[in-house]
Amino acid sequence: MIDNLIYTDDFIGFPKNKNISFSHSDNEINFKASLRTKPMDWYYRDNPITYIRNSLGHRCKDIKDIDFNNYFLTTGCSNTEGIGLHLEDTYPYVLSKKLNCDYYNLGLGGTGIDILFYNLITWLCKVKQKPKFVVLQNPDYTRFSLKEGSTIGKGGPWIADNSNLSLADQSKLKFFVLGDEIKYFEHQYEMKKKMIKNIIDVPVIDVYFPGIISTERFQLEHVLFLNKIIDKARDNSHSGRLTNKEISSQILDKLQTLL
Repeated sequence: MIDNLIYTDDFIGFPKNKNISFSHSDNEINFKASLRTKPMDWYYRDNPITYIRNSLGHRCKDIKDIDFNNYFLTTGCSNTEGIGLHLEDTYPYVLSKKLNCDYYNLGLGGTGIDILFYNLITWLCKVKQKPKFVVLQNPDYTRFSLKEGSTIGKGGPWIADNSNLSLADQSKLKFFVLGDEIKYFEHQYEMKKKMIKNIIDVPVIDVYFPGIISTERFQLEHVLFLNKIIDKARDNSHSGRLTNKEISSQILDKLQTLL
């Protein structure tokens, strides 16, 4: 799916589509395997998912339909786009209903912090009306995208046995390993975070999902760490409906102390 990223009106997104039944890790192969192993009352057995992306390639309503006088902004990777979930079960959607507030979701499955911050900065530069707040769900900061569309780093295609990689891919892998050791990616991440805070003066709430990043590395303001995944999405990999409901409640609690 990451190979299909495109630029539309200066934003990076997936191609506009309608009535797509599978996306990213939520693919037909995994679904058929689950049908053979899950109990008969498995929620997704008879509840198909439809992925619809707007004209900019994002999984939410079109930018022209946003109420800019009452909206918030979310960005992140597949955990925010809602891979394996119905749109109505994603935490941005649930949070918008709790707040009676519109939202725009810049989350893109499979992407890293480079695309995350690019789209966020593009939004802040192109859209005059500031959001009430920003939810920044962080992919692992060692994951970033390459020119040809693939992803390197945690969550990318790299595996323990890399003996069959081409010389070019071995060089990329060495860059990833060395960059992680000298904290290059962590430094780039912190610089981008400071840039965002200098551009926008609304609350920015950081959200980390389990397994994405070590909580010991961060002592950041307004940070939410989801301690555990309560349930799984249809792809049996991402967080499920109850987990997204829980993270929306935690964000709401945090907002009450900030707004």
